Amino acid sequence: MAAGSGILGRGLSGAAAPTLKSTSRTIGIQEDMIQIRHHTGPEQLKGIWKDGFINASRSIPRGVDFEVAPFRNVNQLHLGNANKGSYVQMTVPKSLLSPLPGYLGGVGNAARIVTNGAALPIRQFNPTFVKRAWLGW
Repeated sequence: MAAGSGILGRGLSGAAAPTLKSTSRTIGIQEDMIQIRHHTGPEQLKGIWKDGFINASRSIPRGVDFEVAPFRNVNQLHLGNANKGSYVQMTVPKSLLSPLPGYLGGVGNAARIVTNGAALPIRQFNPTFVKRAWLGW
């Protein structure tokens, strides 16, 4: 994805982009917020940190999948890349989250931010990048 393009209004380049809709008129302190984690591998975590975007999943509706607080121990999760040892944690408005379609009851509290295939810009959510120390990054 080109730098600056995204789904939350206009990107850094000023190009128009689709907008994520929130049930509140504005995303702010009056809206309920929740912590989420996007689990990934160590190499992908480096790319997310560098680019500030998380790529959308391939399943319909296209978006980015997350574990929603309260979090489980990473070793107990069964949510795609959860056992790869790395994740991005951030706080987002609850209204951005949708149930994960076709979720078959794996272990963990899963949700998706639907982006219609666009990468999700995350810098405005003040992400924290976590890598398990035992992986030697």
